[in-house]
Amino acid sequence: MLSNQSHSALEEKQDIRLICTAAQMVLENGGKTYRVEETAMRMAVGLGLEDVNVVAFPTSIYVNVGERCRIRRITRRGTNTMRLARINDVSRKVERGEMNADEAEGALAAIAADQGWRQFTLIAGYGVSAASFSLLFGGNLGSLLAALITGMLVQCIEPLFAHMSMGKLLFNFSGGFLTAVLCEAAGALIPYGSVNAAIIGGIMPILTGLLMTTAVRDTMYGDLISGICRAVEALLLASCVALGVFAGLKLAAMMGGVQIQQILIHSIGAFGGTLGYAILLNAPLETILPASLTGLLGYVIYELLFGFSICGMIFSYFLATVVITVLCEIEARVMRMPSTIFLLTALVPLVPGYTFYCAMLSLVENNGRAAASYGLEAVQIVAAIAVGAAVTSVVFRGLTVRRKHT
Repeated sequence: MLSNQSHSALEEKQDIRLICTAAQMVLENGGKTYRVEETAMRMAVGLGLEDVNVVAFPTSIYVNVGERCRIRRITRRGTNTMRLARINDVSRKVERGEMNADEAEGALAAIAADQGWRQFTLIAGYGVSAASFSLLFGGNLGSLLAALITGMLVQCIEPLFAHMSMGKLLFNFSGGFLTAVLCEAAGALIPYGSVNAAIIGGIMPILTGLLMTTAVRDTMYGDLISGICRAVEALLLASCVALGVFAGLKLAAMMGGVQIQQILIHSIGAFGGTLGYAILLNAPLETILPASLTGLLGYVIYELLFGFSICGMIFSYFLATVVITVLCEIEARVMRMPSTIFLLTALVPLVPGYTFYCAMLSLVENNGRAAASYGLEAVQIVAAIAVGAAVTSVVFRGLTVRRKHT
C-alpha cells in the first residue's frame, strides 16, 4: 500500500515537472501567457491531474496541483514558432491520451535540442526580409542591394549577443547602429538612391511590432500584468534600435563622405585580408566569418579613434585590441572552441607589417634615423597589441571563473 502511494507520488511529481517544462518552453519561445496556461491545463487533463491551477507571467510560471506547487523562472525569451507548433502538438497528444508522460518528456527534450534553422539560413532570411522592406518603403534596386547586404551582416553578429544577460538590448542597439553606418557608407561610396529606405528596411526585422501586438492581446484577454510588461519591453527594445540608428547617423555625419569612403575601403581590405589569413591558418570553417568580422570591427575602431584624434596612435591600437579580445573570448565560449583560433586571425589587420617594412626599407636606403623611428613605432604597436590581448584575456577569464563559483 505504501509502495503504491510512493509510486503515485513519483508519477505526480513527474507529471508536474512535465507541465512546468512545457509551459516554460512555450513562454521562452514567444507564446502568449494565456497560451501557456492553456497548454499546461490541457496536459494536466490528459495526465489525469485534478485541482490544477496555472498562472503565467512574462518572467515566471506558477503551477499548483493539490498541495504541490512549482515555480519556474524565465530568464530568456525569443520567438521560435516552429517550437511552439511542436509543443502544441505534444500537448494535444497528451490530452487525447496518445502520449504518456515519459514519451512527452522525450518529445519536449528533442524539441529543446533542435536549434532550428542554421545560421546561414537565418542570414539569408534576414537579408531577404530587409531588402524586401526597403522596396516597400520606397526604395529602388540600389536600396534593395544595400539593405540586403546590411541585413546579412547584422544577422552575422547576432550569435555574439545570444548568451548575454542583456544581449537582446545590445543586439538591437548594435543592429541599428551598424545598419545606419553601413547604409550611409555605401551611399557615400556609390550613390544608390534612397538611403532612408535602405535603413528602414534594414531595421524592420529587429523592430518589436510583434511584441507590441502580443502585449495588446494579453491586455485584451485580461492579463494586465503581462500586457504592461510586454509593452514596456517592446518600447525599450524599439528605443535601443532608434538610439543605434541615431548614433550611426551622427557618426556618419561627423565623418563626412570622403572619410567614410576611406574607412569603408580600408574595412573591405581588413575583412578580406583577415578572411584569407584564416584560410591560410586552416581555421575551422565555422570560425572564419566571425573572426573576419571581428578583425574588421577592430580595425574600424582603430581608424575612428586615431583618425578623429580621439586617442593617440598607441592607445588606439590598445583599445582596438581590447575590443577584439573581448569579442574573441565571447565567440570562443559561444562556439566552444579555443579563443586563440579567433584571436590569431582577428588581430591580423592591426599587426604593423607596413611599419616594419618601412623600417627595413630605410635600413636598405641607409637612412638610420627613419629606420630607428619606424622600428620604435613598430615595437610600441606590438607591445600595445600584446598587452591589450593579454590583460583582457586574463581579466575576462578571471571574471568567468568567478561567475562559475558564485
